[in-house]
Amino acid sequence: MANITKKGERKYRVRISKQSQGVRRFVNYTIRGTLKDAREFARQQETLLDSGELDRSGLTFAAYFRLWLAAIKPKIAPRTFDGYEGSIRRYALDRLAAMQLEAIRLEHVQTIYLEIGKSPTTVRNLHAALRACFNYARRRGFIRSNPCDNADLPAKSRRPIRVLSFEEARRFVAACGQTPNGLVFEFALETGMRPEEYLALRWSDISGSEASVQQVVQYRRSGGGFYFDKPKTAKSRRRVPLSDALRRSLARHRTAQLEHRIAMRGTWFDRDLVFPNEVGHPQPLNNLSRRYLRPALAAAGLAERGITLYSLRHTCATLLLMSGENPKVVADRLGHSSVTLTLDTYSHVLPHIQADATETLNRLMRG
Repeated sequence: MANITKKGERKYRVRISKQSQGVRRFVNYTIRGTLKDAREFARQQETLLDSGELDRSGLTFAAYFRLWLAAIKPKIAPRTFDGYEGSIRRYALDRLAAMQLEAIRLEHVQTIYLEIGKSPTTVRNLHAALRACFNYARRRGFIRSNPCDNADLPAKSRRPIRVLSFEEARRFVAACGQTPNGLVFEFALETGMRPEEYLALRWSDISGSEASVQQVVQYRRSGGGFYFDKPKTAKSRRRVPLSDALRRSLARHRTAQLEHRIAMRGTWFDRDLVFPNEVGHPQPLNNLSRRYLRPALAAAGLAERGITLYSLRHTCATLLLMSGENPKVVADRLGHSSVTLTLDTYSHVLPHIQADATETLNRLMRG
């Protein structure tokens, strides 16, 4: 029988008794979340105990995986949980499920990384998930060492960023004015916001000449659906200036949205979103790209592959830097944690900036 004790705000201690070799021992867990989360964790633990799956000598990875998911769900961000669970289920669970947890070694993990045939980013994400999974097992005494330690990982790959030139950007903005949902792309290009930021933007987040990033939308990898979450870092929570032209476009867009909302009557979900889908929910990224971005690009004569929703953010940063804008200003606009991150991400622009700086210095010194 589990004993649950409240230890603070959204913090509970779950104490579970375990009979081992005639001796009753108690194991304590700290659960961050609601009382319901603590009770659900305790229920899953007791189910595993009753089935014998928590017997360390015979604990399989599949049984431990269920235990681990129940333990971490109240403690970490939903997007992190979905990423860990989805990555392991998709690429590792079938290969490890029947193995005893204590028997899993580096060579088993390394073989998975080599055989799944995925990109370096996917392999690294899987490694992060498995490493967290086995670290928890090591801290709880289920294993002595983490089999993910010292794994050989593929080098990080950075795809060339396709950005629009000044002329292409002008054509694209003009095309956006003539295509459905075009304003969302014009907004993305001017503000440099991430798709998950502007698709979660509410009318209440716009005040005067600024838009404030207060939340992001996340899409569940398994089971579908979405949820709103706080921005990833403190720097991501920011205010972005809006031009007069964009503010006028937003005012017209809001009027049209109100008319559509009235026409929809009881089938509209009022989430106060600036760029929702036809019924008021956040627009799915794939749908936004396929149904609206591609036609807008085609109308601007930019139908080639490689231009994505994130290309608009990269274009914003690149054009600002090439125009001589202070990198600190660009970093703040993008919500980067540091100027170093901005300069590293957009290093392709630096030669142009250096060349311009050389010419400027030459004019100052030689007239």
